[in-house]
Amino acid sequence: PAPALPKHRPQNALDRHLMQTASNTSHSRLRLLLGLGLMVLVVGAIAVYTWLASQPASEEIGGEVTARQAFPAAARVATQWQGDAQLISASAQWLQPTAQRSGKSIDWSFQFFSPSVQQVVIVNVYDGMASQVTNFYTSPTPTFSGDDWLIDSDVAWQTWLDGGGRDMLSRHPDTTLAMTLRLSGEGDEHPVWQVGGVVTGKRNALVIVVDATDGTVLSQ
Repeated sequence: PAPALPKHRPQNALDRHLMQTASNTSHSRLRLLLGLGLMVLVVGAIAVYTWLASQPASEEIGGEVTARQAFPAAARVATQWQGDAQLISASAQWLQPTAQRSGKSIDWSFQFFSPSVQQVVIVNVYDGMASQVTNFYTSPTPTFSGDDWLIDSDVAWQTWLDGGGRDMLSRHPDTTLAMTLRLSGEGDEHPVWQVGGVVTGKRNALVIVVDATDGTVLSQ
């Protein structure tokens, strides 16, 4: 068998000093890298926490909601379409509703008008998800902002119930109910709720118009 090669051993104090220095340098570099890595993780975690803290709290709007609860999602889609889009109307419809529905719907339709492109866009909010349905050209159309209407659909619904709607639903379970938020169309235009119940196949109808700024019943 071939003779075993002798293991390397430092021959003098200089060799031992160089080996010790190299080992210390390697350990120092390792500690430095670990320290830098830890610092990056800490700074990254702080940055993420700060960003999350600065974000507005999201609101779950899935399921049946009021018009005002559905409006922000619709407005975001509309302003992504055209930055100057303003609200024209909001509407929902119920087939054979009950008094317990309280003016909430899983399906709201909003219309917005953009003066810059002279177009209307229809945005549907279904189960919390807003999507653009269609858009089309039209003549200049009066609009209003979300701040102009303070009375939500649940209040307008309750007004309709108190104005005879509750009795209508009890006598005619097949009633179809529709709610529309729109401008009054009068001299001093302001948003109003038009709430109407119609009995299928009959002439029975109950329509109430409610001022969307203060809840006043304007016509019945």
